[in-house]
Amino acid sequence: MLDGFRGRWRGAFVMLGGPNELGVPVKRLAALVSLLSVLALASDAAAGPRIVTSRLTPPPDGSLVCAALNASTRKEVQVSIVIYTFDGEVANGPYAVAIPPNQSVAYPTSNDNARHCVVDVLKGGKKNVRVTVEARDVSGTLIAALQSP
Repeated sequence: MLDGFRGRWRGAFVMLGGPNELGVPVKRLAALVSLLSVLALASDAAAGPRIVTSRLTPPPDGSLVCAALNASTRKEVQVSIVIYTFDGEVANGPYAVAIPPNQSVAYPTSNDNARHCVVDVLKGGKKNVRVTVEARDVSGTLIAALQSP
């Protein structure tokens, strides 16, 4: 029964069918994947709070606008704004911007596949940031808007 594994036993692990395509033993590959996933989670945590809007479909030849408002009356906030398509590709951005108290910024895209915005709060509190995604027609008239907390 162990004849199929003869010659492939290496220390504390069995190389299933020999090294994988990268030439890395299976247990080492699993450890590397585990480490990379921990690092990815740590980098997401370091980015700060994230606000993701609901999806909104702009009309043909229209535009999608992502607006961020600093609702604080005293402190500046810093945010990064990215507009994504329905399949997760970046349609516009990222834009890293500082927003003064009681001010807003807006970034449009005319990409017909754009659907939603992701805003990472880099400095300041998430409670002070309001994000709105707007669909506008070809003349710039507001068709629909959705606000995220």
